[in-house]
Amino acid sequence: MATLCYIIHGIGAQTPDYSAPLQQGIHRKLTKLLRKLQKDPNAAKWKGLNAADLVRYEPIFYANIGAAEQNNLYLRIFPELFGTRGPKKLLQHALKFAFIRDLSINLIGDVFTYIGRFQEPIKRRVFKDFLEPLEAQVKAGQPFSIVIVAHSLGSIILHDLLSNLMRYHVQGFQSLVSRISVITMGSPISLFSLVNDDLAPKDFLSWVNFIHYRDPIAFPIGRLFKEVKDVPVRRLSWFPVSLHTCYWKSGKVHKAIANTIIEHHAQNVVQLPPPGLLSQEAPVEVFQSFRAVAGFSTYISDFSQLPFKDLFANATQIDIVLVYGRTWIGDNALHIAKALSNPQTVMRVCTLSPDSPAVPGLAYHFDGITPEEVKKRVEEITISWIKLGDDSGRKGHLKLFRFSNNINHSIYRFDDLLYFVPRSLWSNKIHSSPPALVYRRTSDSDDYFAWIMRNFERAIDTPHDATLFREWPAVT
Repeated sequence: MATLCYIIHGIGAQTPDYSAPLQQGIHRKLTKLLRKLQKDPNAAKWKGLNAADLVRYEPIFYANIGAAEQNNLYLRIFPELFGTRGPKKLLQHALKFAFIRDLSINLIGDVFTYIGRFQEPIKRRVFKDFLEPLEAQVKAGQPFSIVIVAHSLGSIILHDLLSNLMRYHVQGFQSLVSRISVITMGSPISLFSLVNDDLAPKDFLSWVNFIHYRDPIAFPIGRLFKEVKDVPVRRLSWFPVSLHTCYWKSGKVHKAIANTIIEHHAQNVVQLPPPGLLSQEAPVEVFQSFRAVAGFSTYISDFSQLPFKDLFANATQIDIVLVYGRTWIGDNALHIAKALSNPQTVMRVCTLSPDSPAVPGLAYHFDGITPEEVKKRVEEITISWIKLGDDSGRKGHLKLFRFSNNINHSIYRFDDLLYFVPRSLWSNKIHSSPPALVYRRTSDSDDYFAWIMRNFERAIDTPHDATLFREWPAVT
């Protein structure tokens, strides 16, 4: 029964033991607070406890990712600063402002490392180190709460991750956030809101931001978000770097973290894991560069490469819109039947009606096919769907619609994933393989996934557009 105290560093050269001064300071303050509480004869819950019983520190280290490339870039740009000795080296360092450039490569360079091509590996490392202690708590069935202490760029990284875990509805994380207290130190989150505007302090249990007002990297957060309390830290120094790192040894910071841990235990924030936590793998979008626009996930150049076997095996809410897809259903009939063997599956399929006014236009588009051939293929594919619905192994719910309107593109929806397959503008053979755009449902009500699904629901509810041809209810 402990509070997991995650600590994540920020910019600059770091070693794996970077958090030792902070841990030692928190331990001292916790010990002092416990002694005070244990003097109260009515506070039985604190009796016999020590600081180590209340908290488990989980420092997260990512500084080695991209570090070699960053240092090599510095060497390539300024080779004259390396390898020389004596007066010549001093002269080169003075003329090239080597001290300032060292700061730049270690500070600003870290920011570019994160927002550039190393963002995904950094996020994956941080997520792995964040997840492992949680997995241990879940497996053991042990109550826990979470305190996140994030410095500088570390606050950006952890916030990006947590925001995406909520945005993409990763199982259990919505309820987990309500037991997380955030403590940021020297954080530039306010500036990063220009890049990623998903910041939502109201979702967390509490948020305190420590700031030295002469720290050039730190910015107030409370002026943008009323839920965040900005707390000033004082230290006498004219050296900007020392001001940016002063939080690690600040007694004020140590005491605030210790008080937060005590409050978690006093207010019963420490609880059993929320239902379903970790039962779902985090989608790849969580680790991509900031937020995927409108839920866009990826581009697949060849439709035939879509993993339909796995998609049908793992989804229960399935919607399919296509002209007829004779080859496609032939290739995937077994996967469809397996999906329909699950009584939890709800599958809605929309194909072109043979009586649609769009048939002649489609025949013209698919060069060399007559309207009669289009109608014939539609009827053939209808028979294939009827066979799947009549199959003795079917237990899921299947609804087959016929579209009177033109079906311009194909859509395949599997739970929170949507595959949008455009049709070529030029007249082509019907069996050509187009690309696919992949979208994932997000918490945004106006993302592309939501728009397509609203459009789909309206179409199947409008007789002018579509009619229900056959329905096979779920078998219980």
